[in-house]
Amino acid sequence: MIQTDMPTYAPPPGADRLGRIRVVPGIAVSASGRSCHLFLAHDPLEWREDHPTVSRDMLGIAAGLGLTPSWQSSRHFVRRAYLAEGRVFLDYGHEHLVLQGQVDGAWYTLAAASGYIRLSVALDARLDEGTDSPTVLAAARDSGRLWSGITTTRVAAPRRVG
Repeated sequence: MIQTDMPTYAPPPGADRLGRIRVVPGIAVSASGRSCHLFLAHDPLEWREDHPTVSRDMLGIAAGLGLTPSWQSSRHFVRRAYLAEGRVFLDYGHEHLVLQGQVDGAWYTLAAASGYIRLSVALDARLDEGTDSPTVLAAARDSGRLWSGITTTRVAAPRRVG
């Protein structure tokens, strides 16, 4: 693993950038049991995008969530993940927006029961549409371009229609 010198803060990206970010849920099994993970990765670059812009956006999300570079020890942080109706919502530090992703029933149930989620954010865009999440995660970790941490969860009250 390479430890890179990089800024520790960037502003959180706005609504125009969130559609390019994939929220990939997963469940890991270890000797200590099962745990929920969320991996955030940027889609492959389009003609109007460049690496510095994507890296700044992803760093803005990682910093807003309170994550740290993966070579440092993970810590709990203040931002919380909210669970509601098969979705996870992340407060990533933007004044008016949250990042969200769809999750399946098993993931949702485990995240609600355990009360925490492990988060990872790759600072670089995926190379192409065919690159799977484990490959992107491993490449980001090996290059020192992965930020991670742990957040608590809260199940949001269902909305009343009325």
